[in-house]
Amino acid sequence: ETSFEVQLLRYVRAFANYSWQAKPKPKDFDISKINLPPENRFNAGVNFDWKRILGNVSVRYTDTAFWRDVLDASYAAWTPSYTVVGAALGVRLVGEKCLLMVKVNNIANKMIQDLIFGDLLKRQIAGELRMRF
Repeated sequence: ETSFEVQLLRYVRAFANYSWQAKPKPKDFDISKINLPPENRFNAGVNFDWKRILGNVSVRYTDTAFWRDVLDASYAAWTPSYTVVGAALGVRLVGEKCLLMVKVNNIANKMIQDLIFGDLLKRQIAGELRMRF
């Protein structure tokens, strides 16, 4: 696993990270009996924070993975690799004691499935209000 973060400009920072996971090598049973995690994962993005305005844009890639349920082989399959783009934009209010933010994940609205029998994920939009007392 490796990562870095760098200050590009006074109000702008960039980051990236990458992780690699080797294929498991079981000793006492067949490999078809276990899950195979994504081999490669990558994240990169840019954050900005200027006066009252802040936000970010990021991209996340996850490689294919094999998921098997505890039942039988008919409950097993590969999930495809996917790339997701997200962004957020916020503003500080009330002398910086309040932060109002809108976050969008999966901007392209692609159908994504992390686990073969898991939920199908599409675009998510969330509002966030943080208050400091």
